[in-house]
Amino acid sequence: MIVDERPAPDRDIHRALAGYRAGFGWRPRIRAGALELPLGGGLAALTVPAGWAGEVAHRLRMHDCSGPVLAAAGTPRRWAFLAALDDLAPEHVPYGVRVLAAPQSLVLPPTMTGDGPVRWVVPPDPGRRALPSFAAVLHAIRAVVPLSGW
Repeated sequence: MIVDERPAPDRDIHRALAGYRAGFGWRPRIRAGALELPLGGGLAALTVPAGWAGEVAHRLRMHDCSGPVLAAAGTPRRWAFLAALDDLAPEHVPYGVRVLAAPQSLVLPPTMTGDGPVRWVVPPDPGRRALPSFAAVLHAIRAVVPLSGW
């Protein structure tokens, strides 16, 4: 019998790393005790203030375009919507929206940051590996963000 003697948080991160690779084909890495997902290769994220994020997630669900959504600990609170990045990067995104792409990365659960845990608001679904398009997520954001935020 083999006993894993690593501390519990370390074991959890290694299990999650294997799960993300096997279940979704993602290529996360462990850096400085954090589980990170490098962006690029068609993978991007759009982050929005938490105050708008619930409505953005609702609109994506209504159009059957839901995908994984992360909530990062910290202030101000933001949610990150993972998306499949097409070749075209948008020229204009609403004020308060951040586009994350290569060479940036996202911290994944079960990472614990100095501000608290990173968690899935909408966890990735192994039965639905395809991510929503960047354009679909941006469209949902634009439908929610006040026009003064453009």
